[in-house]
Amino acid sequence: MPPIFHSIPDLCRSLGICRSKIYIEIAAGKLKITKFGRRTLVHRDDLEVFVAGLRKAGKASEKAA
Repeated sequence: MPPIFHSIPDLCRSLGICRSKIYIEIAAGKLKITKFGRRTLVHRDDLEVFVAGLRKAGKASEKAA
């Protein structure tokens, strides 16, 4: 069973992007977070929505080219 919540370091490893880029996406409202104490976590459903948005953006840029 996959984890329900992912930490920021987990996202960095699985998505292959740096920590600062993840926080930029959070600040832009593209990635929703949940705070648990001092930890910043991302629910797996919110991660799936974020990744789907990346895929749509990639397909849109392919069509424009």
